[in-house]
Formats: sequence, C-alpha cells, structure tokens
Amino acid sequence: MPEEPAPVRWTLPEAWLEADLVPGGIACTMRANFDVPPTAIRFLTPGAEHLVCAYGEILAESKDVDRVRIAERMDLVFTGGIYSGWMLHRPADHLVTEWEHPPAGPAPAGLTAALETYLRLFTYSNIELMQEGDTDLLSAIDSLIARLASLPHDPRGTVIEEHLRDVRQEWYRQPRKR
Repeated sequence: MPEEPAPVRWTLPEAWLEADLVPGGIACTMRANFDVPPTAIRFLTPGAEHLVCAYGEILAESKDVDRVRIAERMDLVFTGGIYSGWMLHRPADHLVTEWEHPPAGPAPAGLTAALETYLRLFTYSNIELMQEGDTDLLSAIDSLIARLASLPHDPRGTVIEEHLRDVRQEWYRQPRKR
C-alpha cells in the first residue's frame, strides 16, 4: 500500500465505485513472470468503506471501468482494459499481522474510525517527521494508542496498536536518565 494519499484536490472517480463487479479471477496466458509496479496513491472513502490504491494517471473520469473480484471484498480495477489499481471493501475487517485469517464479522465502529486516523497519520511526509522526532505527531500517536486501548479487545485493533507502539519505541526513544 502506498504511503502517499491522493492529494486533497484529487477525487476517486465515481466510475470506480459504481462499476459492475465481474466475478472470477485472472489467469496467465503465457509463461512469464508477472510483475506489476506498486501503486502510487491511496484513497480512503468516507467512513473507511473502501481503500483504493491506484496509479496517479487513473484520475481522469473513465466510463470504461471493470472491477474483477479476486477474493472476498478484494477487486482489481481496470480502466480501458488496463490494470489501474485495486480496491478493498471494509479494510478494517481485514487487518492481520501475518497470513492468518481475520476474525469473523465486521470490525467495531471505533476500529474503523481508528484506521482512518492511522492512515491520515502514516503518510510519507509524516513518517519523515516522525523519524525526526516531531512532538505533535508523537501526541497524535499517543492519542490513537489511548483510543485503541479504550475499545473492546479485537485482534484487528491490536495490529494497529502494535505498529504504533513499535514506531513510538523506534523513533521516539527517550534519552536515558543517569
């Protein structure tokens, strides 16, 4: 997932969200390595309903959009027959640390809001500031940790909380008292 959200002036083309779903998958038509460059930008729709990762050039509204459902709530998006990005419906439901399956059922509402805050915090420019010890971002991290700790226990929340604690420990080390 890209560290950079789409610039505020950019909007996700409605055609991406409104495109009909094509069930199925994709298949290789020849023996060759399949390598796709990482997407460049991410969108999070209001309420964290969809996480969309795309290439910057897709931003022109397109009427020729296909969404291919390749896994539960996971779609590849093609514009004009060319791979343009991917979409994950209800991303908070899918938070895991490794390859395990997420818990059944939807993520709690508080966790969805926490994921929105987390994704707003972890942008390329903020990560650089965190590495430099920015205290405003430290306060935001601490606030998000506290908010997650106040939610009912859910392993999906632990994924975010553990990452926040790791970042805090790595980039905000306090000097040792002598």
